[in-house]
Amino acid sequence: MRPSVLLALLALPLAACLDSGAEGGIDAAYRGTLRVEVVPLNLAGIGTAVVDVAAGPDAGDDGWTRERTLWVPSVSPTAVASIPCDARLGPHRVEVHVVGVFEEVLDDAGGFGDTLATGLPYQDPGTLLRDATCVAGVDTLVHLDVALMKPAEQGFFDIAVQAYGDDAIRDGVWRLRVMNGETPPRMVWEQAVQSSIHGDGHGALSFVGPCDAAPGAEDNALTAELVGLYGEAQGYDGITPIITSEPLELWPPPTLTTTVTCRLNQDVFIQLETPIARVIRTADDVRARFAGLTCAAAWNAGMAGHLRTPHLVVMCESTRDTPPVLDFDDLRVHCAGADTLTVPLGDDVATSLSAFRDGSLGATWFLFPDPSALPTGDCTLEAHARVRAEDEALPSGDAASVYPEIVWSFSVSNAEGLIPGTAYLDVDGPVRVGYVAADTPYAHTLVATSGPGAPPRRERAR
Repeated sequence: MRPSVLLALLALPLAACLDSGAEGGIDAAYRGTLRVEVVPLNLAGIGTAVVDVAAGPDAGDDGWTRERTLWVPSVSPTAVASIPCDARLGPHRVEVHVVGVFEEVLDDAGGFGDTLATGLPYQDPGTLLRDATCVAGVDTLVHLDVALMKPAEQGFFDIAVQAYGDDAIRDGVWRLRVMNGETPPRMVWEQAVQSSIHGDGHGALSFVGPCDAAPGAEDNALTAELVGLYGEAQGYDGITPIITSEPLELWPPPTLTTTVTCRLNQDVFIQLETPIARVIRTADDVRARFAGLTCAAAWNAGMAGHLRTPHLVVMCESTRDTPPVLDFDDLRVHCAGADTLTVPLGDDVATSLSAFRDGSLGATWFLFPDPSALPTGDCTLEAHARVRAEDEALPSGDAASVYPEIVWSFSVSNAEGLIPGTAYLDVDGPVRVGYVAADTPYAHTLVATSGPGAPPRRERAR
């Protein structure tokens, strides 16, 4: 045999090994990737953050990979490192350390552990640790949030948003934003946060983010805007929600806004509360579901049904053990070319209370304005009422907290007199759900007190 042929045959096993897919000592059949995403929450003015990332098996020092990556806010919201891992080596540990912060954008900051030039002063958050499972052939996401604090300039807001959702709600997405107290205000941070990741999965959430404690800028404004409630958990890319389904129908609450003083190197707790009214469509009507109550409402101009006198009606079913309570104001009537007229409602009311087999309570309130007090001409009627459980404490969070109320607002009369007809609760109709500050006072409070199956009872409101 010629020597050249023999050398070629001897080389075959070596070539096969080199082509087996092994890379960095990890057989291709067991190689996975740990995709490490670092999300710094920072004040403005940072051009680059230098991040050292190390990952390897918990069992020992062998098989670890260490690299340095850069976070440049103007380019990407995250710093990303892709580290190969061996699925045969069991649980892995990821270590992340922000080792430098610079005002300018850096193209290169050396390798892992290299000494850096002096950058911006900041409070070292230390080494952050995460456990991860290496899966062969899979990019496993490892997500870490790190707050970059400049000395003597920053604190934290511990934000809790309580939405009192029901079991049909499986996720909620809120957009949180913090603006500092400069003139004009400057944004500290903004983040879309979802309930299935940072809360109870039913619309409520808890989230911690920095605030600006610099002198003259310490009065920070927090806003919480509801993006939507959903009947299933939405996607998540490790940074922000990924909306994958249509939102549930509801009467959306207003954007919650409050101003809180940021305290240097301290956490400040902020609680926002808003029972959210969902739209429940039945074969007969539209109802509002919130805070354990399901309610319908209407205005009857006295031309239909067995009650011929014009009246407002509210009907609610409660899952609480105590009867619902109705807080309401007197009617206000606005007529063209005339002052606003107040029409009392508290002197003539009727209530009915029923107990159902499933343990829930049904309550109905009829509110009768004096027909002779209703003016003629081009006039619009306005009324407000709030339903709550008798034993329920109203939201006691920040002043920005709100509570649903039923609002009546429509044309009630013309030159010929009272306009006949009935208006029912609807999403955008003359009877709808609005929101008011949780501590809003009402003129009257009325508990439904008739016995089960009893006819409506007329009484004076308390």
